[in-house]
Amino acid sequence: MIVTNEQQLRVKSENFQGNHTELQELIYKLEYELDNCENAGVGLAAIQIGIPVRVGIIRTPKLKLDLVNAEIISGSEMHPVQEGCLSFPGEFIIVNRMKNILVRNEDGRIYELSEFEAQAIQHEIDHFNGLTMFDRRV
Repeated sequence: MIVTNEQQLRVKSENFQGNHTELQELIYKLEYELDNCENAGVGLAAIQIGIPVRVGIIRTPKLKLDLVNAEIISGSEMHPVQEGCLSFPGEFIIVNRMKNILVRNEDGRIYELSEFEAQAIQHEIDHFNGLTMFDRRV
């Protein structure tokens, strides 16, 4: 079940320290929740299912990425975009997001992303840091 309590979502997540099996189980739980929620979504962070660790998933037509202790290492100019969140069903607001970003995942891989995929990753990494889309409202 996806967490809708804003106080729970504002908990800053800890780095994931589990083993490979535990990570795969968590990713499976995230995929299950994303696939079975009533609203369409492209990403989910572990905090959104009540687990305060820095793990999330992105599932767009262009990108399937598991985020593990990921961090944004650089980004371009901000621009306003419409955004929603599975934890706040039916709410859509205009937020500021970077158009292009570089993200480093725990495995050391660096991903260069733009537009919608960059927006989705910024949204999930904000969840890792206890932030919601309302903190980025224009």
